[in-house]
Amino acid sequence: MNPAGATGQRRWREIFLALHLYLGLFAGVILVITGITGSIIAFGGEIDAWLNQDLTKAVGEGAARPVDEIFAAARAALPPGAIPRYLNLPRDPERSASLIYEPGNDTTASDTYELFVDRASLKVLGHRLIGRLGHPAAAPIISFITQLHYTLLLGETGVIVVGVVSIGLLLSVITGIILWWPRRGNWAAAFRIKPNAPAVRLNYDIHKTVGWLSSIVLVVVLFSGIYMNLPQYVTPLVELFSPAPGWPENIQSTPSSGTPITPGAAAAIVDKLFPDGELMGIGLPAGPTDPYFIRKHAPDEVTQAYSHRQVWIDQFSGRILAVTDPHHYTAGQRFLEWQYPLHSGEAFGLAGRIIIAVVGIVCPLLYVTGLIRWAQKRERRRGRSKAWS
Repeated sequence: MNPAGATGQRRWREIFLALHLYLGLFAGVILVITGITGSIIAFGGEIDAWLNQDLTKAVGEGAARPVDEIFAAARAALPPGAIPRYLNLPRDPERSASLIYEPGNDTTASDTYELFVDRASLKVLGHRLIGRLGHPAAAPIISFITQLHYTLLLGETGVIVVGVVSIGLLLSVITGIILWWPRRGNWAAAFRIKPNAPAVRLNYDIHKTVGWLSSIVLVVVLFSGIYMNLPQYVTPLVELFSPAPGWPENIQSTPSSGTPITPGAAAAIVDKLFPDGELMGIGLPAGPTDPYFIRKHAPDEVTQAYSHRQVWIDQFSGRILAVTDPHHYTAGQRFLEWQYPLHSGEAFGLAGRIIIAVVGIVCPLLYVTGLIRWAQKRERRRGRSKAWS
């Protein structure tokens, strides 16, 4: 290689090293927070159910009662004036149903509660506060951790901050891969960790090897996180290759003097449209123009925590107003549909969630070893400066 080419390579390597170092140094604190919280969230549903077994665990025997009976039992236990919002029907038969509601009075207008009902016996198991505007600590622990992961507890500003920082972290990971890539094909050295090496070398080996092993997962998780926090910027990029329209908006029922249909009747309409799958939840009309919003999980959906198969139904006439069905998604919609399951690991079942949890725990190790590496280089530069003075 000619000297000019070698000099150019060194310059590019110095640029990549600076990007990797300083992006990781300043954005790495956020990576530690989102990594640890992401590890917990990967099993958040199970943790929340375990911590609140008196509310979430089914106690009755036999088959679940019809939807209207479950809803009626829950509604009868609501405080006066409460506004029911969403009937949650977990796919796990060992879990109770729950009704999300708002108190409906001025003193607690910003509060949201969840009331639990056993689906077989219709026994009301209790309720809990799940949200209070401006007070994230009032939410259950998993909800609090989710808000910390997603917004750093900074509201809409935090959503943007996490999205922008994730862009920097993605660049840091990519430059790290470039710097790690073995020259002259020496792959054995690229993966080697010498346990008896000096501390400086051992720290470097751990950082580069663990970083490489987790890099593919980190690239996927960071990109999906950028999409979820900043969809208004990512979706137009996807639409350069394929249309990716979002879910329908401003869907309204036509007000009528008649009696609204029941949640069970709305669910039955969806059952005729989609005979297969599992009913996951029903969004309940709060006003005369609100429709029913129903999620029914398809057996082959990649998303497990919720469903992209959704139906909006006029609360008076029972007319189907809008439908989203992943079986008819464009390539762009399908790509975006995969982002949450990849981010949470659920796209690959239990193994995928374990991988996400492990990589999240690794994030503090990467940051600490990177910080030590930076301090070592800084000390070395100071030593050279003293030698020349």
